[in-house]
Amino acid sequence: MSSSWPSARASLDDSLVLPFESVEQLRAAKLIDIEEILEQLETAAESAESLRALVSTELPEASWQSREELDALLQEVQKREEARSSEQPQSPPLTFETALVPDTVVPNGSTLTAVEYTAQTSDELVANNPLIYGNTFTNVSMLAPHPDTDTFQAGQRRVTSWITAVGALVAAVAVLCFGISFERQLGKLHTQLIESSEASTRILQEGMRTDQRAWVGLTEATVHPLTANGGGFTIKLQNTGKTPALDLQVADVATIEDNDQSGPQQEPNVTASAGTLMPGAVYTTDVWFTTSPDAVSGLTRDRLRAANYVYVTYKDVFQKTHATKACFYWRKSMARVKPCDSYNELN
Repeated sequence: MSSSWPSARASLDDSLVLPFESVEQLRAAKLIDIEEILEQLETAAESAESLRALVSTELPEASWQSREELDALLQEVQKREEARSSEQPQSPPLTFETALVPDTVVPNGSTLTAVEYTAQTSDELVANNPLIYGNTFTNVSMLAPHPDTDTFQAGQRRVTSWITAVGALVAAVAVLCFGISFERQLGKLHTQLIESSEASTRILQEGMRTDQRAWVGLTEATVHPLTANGGGFTIKLQNTGKTPALDLQVADVATIEDNDQSGPQQEPNVTASAGTLMPGAVYTTDVWFTTSPDAVSGLTRDRLRAANYVYVTYKDVFQKTHATKACFYWRKSMARVKPCDSYNELN
């Protein structure tokens, strides 16, 4: 593992660079390629699975919740590898010599006693080894190994196999659990990315429509001279937006009311259909009111005021309906009209 996990960790870090860049672009409300970022995340998931398998091989019971904990485990793995490397025994080379008994002849069909060897250093006699000369022999009996030794070695092999199998099973379960957890997280991230991308697209579209749409409002109102029976106003509506205002409808009502009146006693009725109002264009119309001599006297003495309420509806080029409300009032002592405290709205 010592030659594998550093490259696996580096591969994981490299595979996460592009997804992080995509997330930063998304945070900046930029458009991203959903399929491309999913491929990047799948590559990162494969690198993460490889690194996890390598760690589980060395530390089967290890678990972690963050990159800092993973790095700490990798340091522990490196310490173990260094410790194992330093504990390797440095055995001196062994040389063997044999004491020979010359001219030893083994008759045909005889039994040769087993020869025992003991490892010693190079200057010592290490074995008694008869040298065989003469006739060949057809049967050589050797000492059989002790039955208990075979049983012990077989048990060791079974225990080793069992430990290896359990370790592999634990590693497989850990990798499977990690894969399931990561798949769920990937699914959630996929959903969040789609929702975030859709929300960003809606925000961009709404911002573009707001910048490009038509805006119709009251830009000017002038007063006609007061007569014994009433008076009137000239009002101008202008489209200050960048695209035409479609199906423009203008409703208006002029009333004589108290100075502290907070709203119209009746809603304006549709009086004119202006059709389409192009960007920068102005729509002008006159509004007249007829009243009693007493009301005219109240206007003259500033006990009453003449108020005009305008209600405009239209559609923008994106087929969204908008409405504008405007209110202004006038008394004899006023040189020009003033806006009302309420009923002035624009959407």
